[in-house]
Amino acid sequence: MIWYIWWLAIVALVAAFIGFVVFAWRDVHEFEVPAEEVARVDRARRAARAALLERLAQKQGAQ
Repeated sequence: MIWYIWWLAIVALVAAFIGFVVFAWRDVHEFEVPAEEVARVDRARRAARAALLERLAQKQGAQ
């Protein structure tokens, strides 16, 4: 409020309240992810990371 832009402060408060109302009454339902799928995705991510680290180590060794 250093420059006395009260109209902007009011607009921001109204926008924050509208955002609160929209998110409070939305109809989005939760969904469950099976543990097996989480484990599968994690294994794939770890394998990709290990392969990348191995390639980087080989590249460093070649230099």
